[in-house]
Amino acid sequence: MSIEVWGDESGNDDFGATGSRYFIVATIVTTDPALASDLIALRRVLTLQGHPLHDGFHATEDLQAVRDQVFALLAQKEIRFDATIYLKSSVYDKVKKNTNNFYKWAWFYHLRYVLPRVVPQDATPFIGMATLGTRKRRTLLAEAIRDFVNQSLPGRRIRPAYWSCASHPCLQAADYYTWAVGKLYEGGEHRPYDAVKHQAGRVYRFV
Repeated sequence: MSIEVWGDESGNDDFGATGSRYFIVATIVTTDPALASDLIALRRVLTLQGHPLHDGFHATEDLQAVRDQVFALLAQKEIRFDATIYLKSSVYDKVKKNTNNFYKWAWFYHLRYVLPRVVPQDATPFIGMATLGTRKRRTLLAEAIRDFVNQSLPGRRIRPAYWSCASHPCLQAADYYTWAVGKLYEGGEHRPYDAVKHQAGRVYRFV
């Protein structure tokens, strides 16, 4: 069985006064080989309708008319999403001291719970993660994510891909789910989350 796991995050991962209240990490899991091609087809249709989608879908920037159609497509797919929501004011002081450590800590607790539950014992999944920050930082975090994946799925040497969100439709799908969770927790907006809540696995608020 072919299984794919795609991950993204929402909110900023520092603790400045003007930053987001929450930092959210999320993954989607799918066995649907048509998900990427269907999103590309939708992008083509929306472009022909006059919507500017130069780098693919991005929930924060897309018009509501675009978001509605993307969520409608995703809601019909065989997708499970899981999210861990970190209230930044409640994060341990020792973790707050280093942004890289916080990022790694946030992903570790998410992946440690989710991956053993969504990846069958006999499967070797493809895992794609959205990039973040400078090249040096991306390399550091990619190594950490790889270690966390291998700790969560012992005995299977998996090397996650670490790509830009614009480079693959399934990362853009992960962005949409992460954005929906963020809108619910940061702004109390239910509409995006309600469109896909039937696909929710574990949505956990870490406080």
